[in-house]
Amino acid sequence: MDDYEGEESEPGLNEKMKPIVEVGGKVLSQIITVVKKIGVWKIVAALAVIAGVYYYLNLPQPGVLTVNVLALDSGTPVNNAIVSLTSNGVSVGTPASETTSGGIATFTEVPSGQNIQVSVDGTPAYGVLTDFVTLQSGQSLTVTENLPLNYQLSFNPSSENLTATPTCVMNKNLTVTNNQSSSVTITLIGSEGLSSLVSSQQTIIPPGQSVLIPYTIDFSKGSFSSGSSVSGVVRPEGFNQGDALTINFINSYQFQVSPSQLSCSQGQTCTGYITIQNTGSNVITGLKQPSKTLIPSTSGGLTPVLTITPTSGNSILPGGSASYYYSLQVPQGAVAGGYIDFNGDCFHAQVLIQTQ
Repeated sequence: MDDYEGEESEPGLNEKMKPIVEVGGKVLSQIITVVKKIGVWKIVAALAVIAGVYYYLNLPQPGVLTVNVLALDSGTPVNNAIVSLTSNGVSVGTPASETTSGGIATFTEVPSGQNIQVSVDGTPAYGVLTDFVTLQSGQSLTVTENLPLNYQLSFNPSSENLTATPTCVMNKNLTVTNNQSSSVTITLIGSEGLSSLVSSQQTIIPPGQSVLIPYTIDFSKGSFSSGSSVSGVVRPEGFNQGDALTINFINSYQFQVSPSQLSCSQGQTCTGYITIQNTGSNVITGLKQPSKTLIPSTSGGLTPVLTITPTSGNSILPGGSASYYYSLQVPQGAVAGGYIDFNGDCFHAQVLIQTQ
């Protein structure tokens, strides 16, 4: 027993924990002090912002979808095909209605994680082709759609040279042969220089057969100046590949207009005659009452007053002329201008108006 009386006893567990408790208490006290200074709701708001940013950064990000449309048989790009994207019946992505050069339509802001329906409207003969894709978050994806565009149509004639007639409305016929194994339904239209000038009825061509299709070119819907010419094509509507009928149109009218410009000063009334001289070999027919376009001045909104009266008939023989009497009154401050249009059967001339 005497052996243990002189030994020092070790500190107990409570004595060892005192420093830790004291430090922890200080930290907790400091945290409470900070919370009191800042405010509980400000801290809650800051945490909410941090949580919102974290949530947003982890949302699926929109992506880019490129649709490349190629002809199934030849692999060549198909331009002017109508492409659309939908999800659950709702259009998605930035609009890109037609494929441009290279047969490409590009959509941005396409939602990720959704089943996107890609629709390509190639031609009336084949209807709409559809495909389904799903973009990963922020993904850029290219989808290739192949349209069966090898219609194997042939035209007879393949080209024509036309000259203006007195009525300028030409009724023509085009034989279209369907060399493929299925029927096609076509409507002839004009494109390039003949846009909006060609009309025809819808026609069904059975496989392996040739059909004579009547169509009309109404050149009176266009404005053609002296000796002007225009070229374009007649093709089936929606058929952007393959052959087409090439049309070269020449307006054989030759004429001169004098004066070509009317000038009149403010505060004056100018009068005179406008003369159209037929210098060609064809009769100019169907002359209508001239139309006028007067542009008001930007300051004050004053507009010149113009009256114009034909002094001859509605046709001009070769070597002859037609005259129009005009009276142009320009109010003070009417610094503006305009033009006068003379129209007939496939005929158009213009005189400019300038005020000073």
